Amino acid sequence: MKTLRILLIAVALVSLVIVIPTLAGEAKTPFPIPRLKTGVMGGVKIPSDQELAAMNSGQYILHARGGKLTNVPVEKVKLPGKLGEEGTPIAMGPDGAVYAIRHTIMCKSTDGGRTWQSYKHAPELNGFFQILADGTLTCVTQDLHVWASKDEGRTCKQAC
Repeated sequence: MKTLRILLIAVALVSLVIVIPTLAGEAKTPFPIPRLKTGVMGGVKIPSDQELAAMNSGQYILHARGGKLTNVPVEKVKLPGKLGEEGTPIAMGPDGAVYAIRHTIMCKSTDGGRTWQSYKHAPELNGFFQILADGTLTCVTQDLHVWASKDEGRTCKQAC
């Protein structure tokens, strides 16, 4: 009887954690989303608009660590696809190829990102993905479906 009471209390508490934020309009997923404070990253305040504009036009990125902001030289290339597609998920395959999923196309680089090939990917593949050791591309979408592709994303099947 005591075990049943503890179980009912636990279920009630979990229900409150899920239901109250949903009723308040705060939660849109069944899982809590951490609220990250990104006003200070690496102990450094976010760069000014001028600093970010200079970085975007230069061949470097800004790296924040231990309270210091430094320029790190990089070679920048533009990915194929529409302008303004920020937050492009990127993964590396077991052969060292780099893949990036854009809105409607998959981009692939076999030379470390200097040049890119692109092709249409299966429309279901819009989410975070990884390439498994056997070359299978797996993708988890926002609605929590898992898709698998054996042909680098050209076609896919729902895995679960």
